[in-house]
Amino acid sequence: MNSLKPKNILNNGKFHKGERSHKDIGRIAAYVIKNPSEYIGQQIELAGDVLTPQLMAAEFSRVQGMTVIHKEIAPWIFLLLLRKDLFNLIQWYRHQGYQADVERLRIEFPGLLTTFGEFLEETNWADPKLTYESL
Repeated sequence: MNSLKPKNILNNGKFHKGERSHKDIGRIAAYVIKNPSEYIGQQIELAGDVLTPQLMAAEFSRVQGMTVIHKEIAPWIFLLLLRKDLFNLIQWYRHQGYQADVERLRIEFPGLLTTFGEFLEETNWADPKLTYESL
């Protein structure tokens, strides 16, 4: 059995969000189905882009044409709100996270992965009439 997994990545001790779109998952799945002998029994950790929260804010700023600022919330605040599971999840992402080699994926699947900026542009993120639910 094969599996395709979207990922978050811990790189040099800093949390990076591994971005992928549903389109990417479909493209890679189709590629794997067309080339089964290369992928039987493998797991593919998918990410089309790897960005720190600060880089994500910069991409939002570029696409929306306005300044977007990343503000980090201390994870302990979730303990005060009795959200231990959320606290544990944040800590896991910060200290362990998933692993995905985006550079290798781009070589292995050329033209099939979407960057975060491309995703924002394709989904008309800058259109003020759209809401998150519109995506």
